[in-house]
Amino acid sequence: FQVKMLQEQQSEQGAYLCLGIIKEGEITGIIVNLSNGAEKWLGQEQGIKPAAECLVTLYRQKYSHLHGIPLESNHFSQWKDRIVYILERVEGAEERLSAVPHEEIMGMIMVFGIVEKTENPEYFKRITNEDMQEWEITLQELSALARKNTPIIWPPYICGCDGDAQTGMEILYEVSVNEFIKDDSEKKFPMYLMTNSNHTNGAGCIFYEDVLKNIAMKWQENIVILPISVHEAGLIPVSKLDRTLDEWKSVVEKANQDEAGLEEDILSSNVYMYDLEDQAIKIVASGTNQAKHFTS
Repeated sequence: FQVKMLQEQQSEQGAYLCLGIIKEGEITGIIVNLSNGAEKWLGQEQGIKPAAECLVTLYRQKYSHLHGIPLESNHFSQWKDRIVYILERVEGAEERLSAVPHEEIMGMIMVFGIVEKTENPEYFKRITNEDMQEWEITLQELSALARKNTPIIWPPYICGCDGDAQTGMEILYEVSVNEFIKDDSEKKFPMYLMTNSNHTNGAGCIFYEDVLKNIAMKWQENIVILPISVHEAGLIPVSKLDRTLDEWKSVVEKANQDEAGLEEDILSSNVYMYDLEDQAIKIVASGTNQAKHFTS
């Protein structure tokens, strides 16, 4: 198993920490809330081994629920408002995605699933090819539903960061994108992170309708997009660039190489740019040394 401490979250009850557990060789896993004394409940005060055994037991208890929800055709009216998408890496996609509907998009893969919107918004149950056949819907219809629902269920957030992408960044500011657009403040930070309200599988926010367009219009310039992980994307106003685009591409590639054991978090080694004039995301060409030179 791979166990990862997720970023501190905020709720109406205050701050809390989440622990993500993913079985080796799989993409999805469970999330354990470590608030309200859960650390003691996990048995960590007795040592690492009891805590690990407790986590494995918890994972196995939830595993059947994670993968076993029956999706029957007569329930499609119930599921259709909970269909969302997440982004995944292309590498190894053929085997990973052979049984699920998916869409290739700019060197990444869009995968579709169902979330429990009210009970557990982090939960993601993949939609299979068999589900599609039972529902009698096309990939285009599935994609349209996911693109409509995902921004509603997982609204976009933006975080202002200080520090360096290679040595570590500190989040100093976090707000919903809607609030950010209304804010009169200018570009305060050298880099921003875009994610969703759960800070999980939030890189897909870059494809929410008009989100990047509205940010670019607020800044009145193009935006460099760094696919930091499946959970977040870095946004840099071109006027704040402290490296050439080739250098940023090298940073992203090295970061991906350093993620040994966390391949499920890797999204893409490309660097992207939102072009305000064309109102489109484009892939930056290799050999580019200036922000204005890029290709679709």
